[in-house]
Amino acid sequence: MSMSISAGFGKPYMLGLLPIAASIAVFLWARSRERLRLIAASMGPPRGSWVLREGLAMAKVAAVLLIVLALAQPYVENRVERRIDISDTGLLRSKPVVVVVLLDASKSMGYPMGGETRMEAAKRFLRGFLEGVGANTTVHLVVFAGNTTPLYTGGPEGAAKALDSVEPVYRYTAIGDALAYALGFIRASGLPGAVLLVSDGGQNYGSDPVQAASAYRRGHVPLLVVAVDGPGVLPDVAAAAGGRLYRLDPYTLPALSSVSGEAWREARLEALQARGEAKIVEVERNYSASLVLAVFAAVLVVVSALGGEPW
Repeated sequence: MSMSISAGFGKPYMLGLLPIAASIAVFLWARSRERLRLIAASMGPPRGSWVLREGLAMAKVAAVLLIVLALAQPYVENRVERRIDISDTGLLRSKPVVVVVLLDASKSMGYPMGGETRMEAAKRFLRGFLEGVGANTTVHLVVFAGNTTPLYTGGPEGAAKALDSVEPVYRYTAIGDALAYALGFIRASGLPGAVLLVSDGGQNYGSDPVQAASAYRRGHVPLLVVAVDGPGVLPDVAAAAGGRLYRLDPYTLPALSSVSGEAWREARLEALQARGEAKIVEVERNYSASLVLAVFAAVLVVVSALGGEPW
């Protein structure tokens, strides 16, 4: 956490009145001097100290200038910057990020797992994930097998609906190619981003997934890996990227929703940390100086009037 203090004006355009105020102040002061000269010429030196009379005249000048400064609303600003952590759910949801979801649609994702197929479990996981990512998240849903095919780009609700059309009917599993595509998309987006890979890890086609994952570590792009039933090469992929590995199997199915919640918070936080945006700035402005100036100006007006110096 860091803190800084600065000063400024809430209505700086009011300072444009200073030349007018200065002219009025000089006029009031000159009129007071002329009044004192006329009194001295007709009735002799005025009673009381000449210095006091000069002081009362200058009080009017100061009062006019202080009124303008008070109207400009001077303030002291206290800025506190703190880092967002995993518990700041609301703040994490408020930050715009891009999440690329890579969903394995190869035939092996149709294998049974705990009363349902791997694909059905993966879809349930992803729906829970998408419910929590927040409206400020752009979801790029991509299905891959031997080829990498973008399916949807937009809000999380649309991505959840797009999952309905995905079926595990394709040959081969090219995890490395899908990872390379997702990394390029994140870089082109210009926004903080994370990649979520959901697969059974049965790599058998295309480029080396471990080598592709190592580019994530070098590029500071977070990668979350969800291993559905059979991890295969996925532990090595997660390690190469410096990312997290989640295991989705019959034992973790009862805790599916909590795993989804943890996954999306990790995705957002790591994406923001990678871009140096995992922080908020709280600003507090104190306008008491404006009130002090107004009160001081009023006191000067009253003192000059009571001292016999008319306005």
